[in-house]
Amino acid sequence: MKESRLKTSVLVYLLPLIAGLISRIFLFQNWLDSPLRYYHLIQGLDMKTMLELGSRFYHLDTNFSIYRLLIASVMFFNHGAHCVEALIIIQMLFGSLTGVLIAYISLRISGNRYISMFCGILAALYSPALLYECLTLQESTFLFFNILSIAVILKARTKHFSALWLIFSGIALFLPPLMRFSSFLWALLGLLWIILYMLRRVRIRNTTGILKEMFPVFLFLFIGIAAVVLPVSLFNLYKGWDLMPFSPANLKYTLQLGSMENPSNLNLPPSTETEKQHELAISFKNIFKQAANYSKKALFIFRAFEIPNNVNYYFIRSHLNPLEYLPGPLLLIPAAVCGIIIMLAKRRFMRRESILFFYLISFTIPLCIFFPLGRYRIVFLPVFCLFAGYFLMHIIREFKKVSRGGKFTVFLIPLLLYALIFRWAAPSNLPLRAEDFVTYGQALEIQKGDVPEVETCFALALLANPESKSAALNLTDKLIRHAKFEKARSIIEPFYFQDMQNYKFAIKYAASLLGIGKAEEAEEILRQLPPPENKVSRYNYFFNLAESRRLQRKDAEAAEAYKKAMELTDRKENLEILKEFLKKVNKPDTMR
Repeated sequence: MKESRLKTSVLVYLLPLIAGLISRIFLFQNWLDSPLRYYHLIQGLDMKTMLELGSRFYHLDTNFSIYRLLIASVMFFNHGAHCVEALIIIQMLFGSLTGVLIAYISLRISGNRYISMFCGILAALYSPALLYECLTLQESTFLFFNILSIAVILKARTKHFSALWLIFSGIALFLPPLMRFSSFLWALLGLLWIILYMLRRVRIRNTTGILKEMFPVFLFLFIGIAAVVLPVSLFNLYKGWDLMPFSPANLKYTLQLGSMENPSNLNLPPSTETEKQHELAISFKNIFKQAANYSKKALFIFRAFEIPNNVNYYFIRSHLNPLEYLPGPLLLIPAAVCGIIIMLAKRRFMRRESILFFYLISFTIPLCIFFPLGRYRIVFLPVFCLFAGYFLMHIIREFKKVSRGGKFTVFLIPLLLYALIFRWAAPSNLPLRAEDFVTYGQALEIQKGDVPEVETCFALALLANPESKSAALNLTDKLIRHAKFEKARSIIEPFYFQDMQNYKFAIKYAASLLGIGKAEEAEEILRQLPPPENKVSRYNYFFNLAESRRLQRKDAEAAEAYKKAMELTDRKENLEILKEFLKKVNKPDTMR
């Protein structure tokens, strides 16, 4: 009997680990041949920004965070260069251990080995989690350290929160805020959970006695916290930076964006001074409106839909195996919501399971203040898996209790509840954004060069959203490179006339006009604008201006524009082209 239980205990951790490793080996092989591998090279995506911040930390040029340390460590072993493949492997190892940790947490809370095994395997194979492990974003690492903090607290509980395990708990709780400040509330509530647990064990009822009993608890927790906070603060102080070890979010930006209903992106719309004064005047009247807005966002957390940002899970899963065949939010979240409802009905939140509710509340509040994007909601994976496991365990327990005649009802009622939650939680559609196709097309071009599929991606982007500026610009650029000037003109022209001061539209429109022989019109469009500040756009501006003048036989003015373009590029192929054009306008001083 003992041998059988030992084997089952081993399988509780072994099966989630094996499932996690096998799925990630298969995923990594497909990722190596996927355009997703090159997303970190695309300007404007957070994947590129995170690597740049890691590089700055490697050169001790920015403050500390765990993810920046991870990137810098990879650079250290790679002679100062990025190795995205190594970073992804590390993230996938963290992901494989995530399933093991969730199985451990479930076992400590439920005591059911089979349910714990189920929770661990579900976490190890959760499709959105695997997606973020393939990107140079800190989501998967952040998730791992938050799950680790729960596991350490529950392990410390089995050790009756000895001095050593109180120190470990303090360390584990304050590691996640070194990546993202939104976990600071969890660190505080985690400490509160430990303190409340220890207070329940104190037999003395007078204040002095309680303080005396609790003093060692506070002391050892403080030592653990100091072990994390102090070295980072001293490092920041040494470098002359902010003494604060954590990087608080921009509160003004967070509150402003969080007050918006259904923002289309994370950029704040421009507002005039008059609008700002008007907002202040009616702010009191908007209290109830904002309360409703935040409540709506709280419900979004429990909807089985990933709100995209940078990448769209629903787009990527069909382009990267095996994501499409692994469990996703549509399976997990309705089951988790059912588990929450049953737990609340049975008042399980007053027992060991209370730590799950502390964790849930601590991350729900920051996400309601900001916005529950899919990449930020991934931090709920441990509680979603455990609540889903509890839902399954409830069905099994009730099934064992009732007689044969009532077994059908035991299945029917939970299934009806699941169906109702599924109906509410499931999205009405899975919209694909123009940005998904644009980003994928850009990554595909980096991977394979100028293949026909790139132009197809940009065309699909414009089809998905005919008003997408990025889709129009990228498709126009590709059509111009393929000498499809008339088609390029027809696409970019409406965008240009909607915003004639936008230099990106103006340059692309002028280039398309040059291709169909309307050099004079192209020059007039460019002359109406000042040269852009951006170096690449400035180069394109002067190159197209020079071309428009050359085609009109304005050789001297063309040569002047060519020379300005030469000053703005150091690419050998660009310089060779410019020299050839300068020869065509017969300027002897350039023919040396």
